[in-house]
Amino acid sequence: MRLSVTPLFLPLFFSFTSAAKLAPTAGFNGEVNLLTGYYRDTNNLSTNASAYQDNITSKAKTNNELHDSMDGKGVFGLLGEVTYTFGEELNYQLFLGTSREEIATGSLAFELGYKYELGDGTTVAISALPTLVSAEVWQDPYAVAEERQETDLSGTAGRIKIDHIMGTGFGLDFGFGSSQVDEDRAGFDAAYGSEDVASFDGDLLTDEELARLQRDRDYFSVKAQYLFYLPNKRGALLPSLTVVSSDADGEAQSYNSYKAELTYVKVHNQHSFALTLDGRYREYSEVNPLYGTLREDRQYGAFFVYEYANVFGTQNWSLVTLTGANVIDSNIDYYDADFMFVSIGANYKF
Repeated sequence: MRLSVTPLFLPLFFSFTSAAKLAPTAGFNGEVNLLTGYYRDTNNLSTNASAYQDNITSKAKTNNELHDSMDGKGVFGLLGEVTYTFGEELNYQLFLGTSREEIATGSLAFELGYKYELGDGTTVAISALPTLVSAEVWQDPYAVAEERQETDLSGTAGRIKIDHIMGTGFGLDFGFGSSQVDEDRAGFDAAYGSEDVASFDGDLLTDEELARLQRDRDYFSVKAQYLFYLPNKRGALLPSLTVVSSDADGEAQSYNSYKAELTYVKVHNQHSFALTLDGRYREYSEVNPLYGTLREDRQYGAFFVYEYANVFGTQNWSLVTLTGANVIDSNIDYYDADFMFVSIGANYKF
């Protein structure tokens, strides 16, 4: 097993030559990261919000809660990754967990997959993301003057990631999948629970209008990125553009989104950090029958990661902090949302 500490963001600085390897040694390598911290979630659609709401026209109220990563997120309740590398050129690898590169850019989904490195330095990874679309949601997020009931969101997701294409900093990332809401009643309780809160203008929704709110969906995404090294060891920049198409059973829930993202990475002695900024525009396909308008969202986010390696003189331990925030500004107030969290933890490599 590997015994030396690598700064958290060193994978972004790997050489893109054919001599590069997926790992320094064959066999198992890995790390675990235990985090504890604080988050705030302000979102009417979240099951962290109150089950009771007076109307469907107001912005969400703030919900605060203290959490640690032992609640089932990441690998066995922890962030981290385990890899098994093999082959004469160390160019085959099995992996599960959340890689350092994904943590650096705020993508904390669990992956299980296989990676292969070609002779020109190109790496191809194929993976499944079993937890990406698993969550608790409201049966009817729009129910008013009654307790909203929770239900399960489940589905499947996959990914094909191609990096260091022909030995360059160019990469492509393809995502695909589907999700289903168990006992989806979106708009139903709002329409039939009480006539005076049936919709924005007080009219009952027709069956056709209710069908526009159904949330079962298929989706596809493509992300293009390029890694630039700054002169004089000033770090690296990783800009990217992502396009997502989400086709839901209800056309008012279908959308296309466009996301621009920029990550700056810097490693200096025992210190390493990454700052990611992003902006996204999301436009829905049909008029939302509850509000009589076409929904449009603008989303802005920031994510910061810092690591101090060899903490207290130990070779395998490091101190890690993660901080992030997202804001959704919708043309429909009910969908306005924000999320922020601050965490600190210890990372152990083996």
